[in-house]
Amino acid sequence: MRYILLDFEWNNTYSVPLKRFINEIMEIGAVMLNDAFEVIDTFESVIRSALTKRLRSGFTELTGITNERMLAGKPFLEAVESYRNWARVGDDTITLTWSNSDLYAITENCENFLPEGASFPIGNYVDLQGFVQQYLKEKGVELTGQISLAKAAQLLEIETDEMQLHTARYDSYVCAALLKKTFDANGIRARVQHTDAPDYFKRLTFKPHYLSSVNAIGKKSEELRFTCTKCGEFAKRTSKWRYHNRWLQANFRCLNCGNRFGGRIMLKQTYDDLIVCKRIVPLVAKRKKKEAQVEHGEVQRLPETV
Repeated sequence: MRYILLDFEWNNTYSVPLKRFINEIMEIGAVMLNDAFEVIDTFESVIRSALTKRLRSGFTELTGITNERMLAGKPFLEAVESYRNWARVGDDTITLTWSNSDLYAITENCENFLPEGASFPIGNYVDLQGFVQQYLKEKGVELTGQISLAKAAQLLEIETDEMQLHTARYDSYVCAALLKKTFDANGIRARVQHTDAPDYFKRLTFKPHYLSSVNAIGKKSEELRFTCTKCGEFAKRTSKWRYHNRWLQANFRCLNCGNRFGGRIMLKQTYDDLIVCKRIVPLVAKRKKKEAQVEHGEVQRLPETV
């Protein structure tokens, strides 16, 4: 088995076509290990920006990549092809990065700077940050939130003084040392994700969201029906659906016993499914009176739910 510790440095750059900032990858660095965790090869490539001729000063100070080095770099497509030829990703390879935020940057850059259908070779993937955090927790280290690469190295007593952190290649060396120190074959295998799956990156970048219209419920339209809290019979909706604070709300009246109540439904769209959450709430007496007035034509405004 070979292990590739992969790292990127990116500059937050404004894209005129997209009318927003994106994390444009400016450097690719990687270290390749054999199954004895010996370094057998390294990779480093500075990338010429497709969006700007001047890097942010903070990025240059952090990474040491100057405008001159960037302008002398390779186009992103050429750098990706060089990496592909170097990595030779296959079933015998596991690629690791420090947190999966790198995968989001890869997706964004491939969509904007590679021909349609082209991709960055990752193959079998493990989030090293998550793996190391689990290792530290099992050793009794209390962690709050995600741990930085430098902090992980400090906790595991990995020397970094002679390394220039925040450069892709040296960060990859630190990741390699962390992998070697925390390695557990079963633990790694359990965390492997297969990025070659057709929907992997779509699933990764999909953002679950709440729906504000009952028209989006589709095949789950039966969920819009509510039963009476008193007699168990289906109730009739007596107001329009309104959206407030993630909930769709309407008033209901049981045709069997006359009981009135408020029905609420929350629709959350995930990549795989539509999650439906329902609630029944009582109506305030004053609002019940208003609803009765509406039904008899005495007032025009429909009541609000509680």
